[in-house]
Amino acid sequence: MLGLIFALLWGSLILTFVLSVGWHAWAGLRIALGSRTRRVEDASHLGVPMPPGLQSAAAALTALGFRRLGEKHTPLKGVPGHHISWVFVDPEGTTEAEIVPLGKAALVGLTTAFADEAVVETTYPVGERINEPYFRSHVVTSSLEDAYRHHLVQVADLAAAHGIPCRIETMADSLRVEEMFRRRYVLRRSRRFIVRDVANIALSVYGLIAAAVLLLPLAREGLSAAVLIRRLDRLMGGLFPMVVVYFAGGLVLRQGSRRDATRSADAKQA
Repeated sequence: MLGLIFALLWGSLILTFVLSVGWHAWAGLRIALGSRTRRVEDASHLGVPMPPGLQSAAAALTALGFRRLGEKHTPLKGVPGHHISWVFVDPEGTTEAEIVPLGKAALVGLTTAFADEAVVETTYPVGERINEPYFRSHVVTSSLEDAYRHHLVQVADLAAAHGIPCRIETMADSLRVEEMFRRRYVLRRSRRFIVRDVANIALSVYGLIAAAVLLLPLAREGLSAAVLIRRLDRLMGGLFPMVVVYFAGGLVLRQGSRRDATRSADAKQA
């Protein structure tokens, strides 16, 4: 009897893992695909205090001459509560810095837009590495100061082809840039995450099919601990490639989000 209970618990854990992979991937995919049309709102009137984990990033921006412009709220379907980010603008009034909670720490995105809708984006400490004629997105992991210096170099580089950057003086200006960025570039920036989520959904479907093929015949053959354990062993063998691909894909994604653009530039110069 104890053997059967153990086998049932073990099988439940396997199925929970398979379903969890698919569920989280589906939730992430819905959020990513909806980001292009998601309407971000001015939340400055709410007066939401900045969490302690974000205040060091705000202090670093202030030391660089940035001033606080306001706050944004990004509504997420199915995720209740206020999703607040804090917006700053640099002394020239052309680069916006947005502080977003990343766990208990801060993710800072620096954004500069041009009249022809070209965009330069630099994020700290995680992000993407994209170099396209109208969209350049880099990540700098060393410091926020290094990220801002790198950002200004990229802005000057693109300005030769796209002209003078647009000014961001009010929250209305910030929201206009936000709407344009989401319409043109947010899905491009999210491409790796979308691919990951689609792959994880496929892995989950594979796991469910494997579980159905191996476990459903037990309804005809009768349930016993020995038979169930043998079937679960075969299921674990069949799911091993899924587990490897799932964790390896997550590792590759995390490593790719920390490819520092300044170090790559230094390596090329060396």
